[in-house]
Amino acid sequence: MDTTKEQEPQNWREYRRIRAWEMHQQGYKQREIAAALDLTQSAVSRIIARAEAGGLEALRHHKPPGRRPALSAEQRQQLLAELAQGAEAHGFAGDVWTTERIAQFIAQRFGVKYHRDHIGPLLRQLGWSPQRPIVRASQRNEAAIEQWVEAEAKELPVPNGMEHMRKHGVVGFEKPKYGTTRNASHRFVTKSGKIELFSERLQEAGHDPLPVYTPPAQPPANRFRLIRGRKATITRAALTNLPWLNEHNRENDLWIHPEPAGRLNIRTGDLLEVSSTAGTVKIKARVTPEIRPDCVFMLHGFGKKSAWLRRVHQVGAADAVLLETAWDKVSGNAALHETFVKVGKA
Repeated sequence: MDTTKEQEPQNWREYRRIRAWEMHQQGYKQREIAAALDLTQSAVSRIIARAEAGGLEALRHHKPPGRRPALSAEQRQQLLAELAQGAEAHGFAGDVWTTERIAQFIAQRFGVKYHRDHIGPLLRQLGWSPQRPIVRASQRNEAAIEQWVEAEAKELPVPNGMEHMRKHGVVGFEKPKYGTTRNASHRFVTKSGKIELFSERLQEAGHDPLPVYTPPAQPPANRFRLIRGRKATITRAALTNLPWLNEHNRENDLWIHPEPAGRLNIRTGDLLEVSSTAGTVKIKARVTPEIRPDCVFMLHGFGKKSAWLRRVHQVGAADAVLLETAWDKVSGNAALHETFVKVGKA
């Protein structure tokens, strides 16, 4: 049976049902699926039976029928006026409206309960989008902004840069020919001043002048390679403390494959103790087949020491506590995935 997703899951429960069905079709046993997705084997059995009887659509989330709560015409106009004041004016942190915040505000202000999924259609009827707030920052200086834009436009390599941008919205730069640079006098930081495939400097320093693959060290017995990284909403560590991004990921966890998790009797949500030669942290488990059996993974940017970062202060675990000292012998760059950790229940 085809498992192609025609639409994104509506919530994490729907995703878990669909993922269970996919793993079943990939040959995983019911007990392995249950361990990976934190389900009981009987729940997995019911999911498989539903999919076999009704296909992928049977696993989709279906909203319960019922009459939507409604605001009067007068209340809708009043809502627009209230939203225009910004979210901070109504006690929210940050001046961005989200559908969840608007639903909460409508309930408090008008005594009418909306599900957040119904807020989007309501706002579209009113011609307003929470992603494009009407209000602007109170400290916004329009004259200074205009002055800066005009100064930048003068630097564009076209006559009347401002008029050109207003008309076309883009400026095309002449591409240099292959083998040349924009600046004819430019030299790369090499002995020849050109891009070198064979580096004489590396050879003189006793390194391979051409790239040579060296296989990485493998984890010792009962150890895992620690992989640390980011995600779409957390591209920098500081972003974990921003309220509207923290709502999407309040805490990091440790990804671990079902095979070693089963051997160590670890289930999703268990509190783990993870240790290296550098230090030890405690972090919750996420059992998932979406990682190699010899590796574990955790998001960067959590478990902060600073109490000022209150949303992530001592929340989750800091990967920096575990990282052992390692660096690339040629470039000197930090090698962040050369740490091997021991994992067990706390």
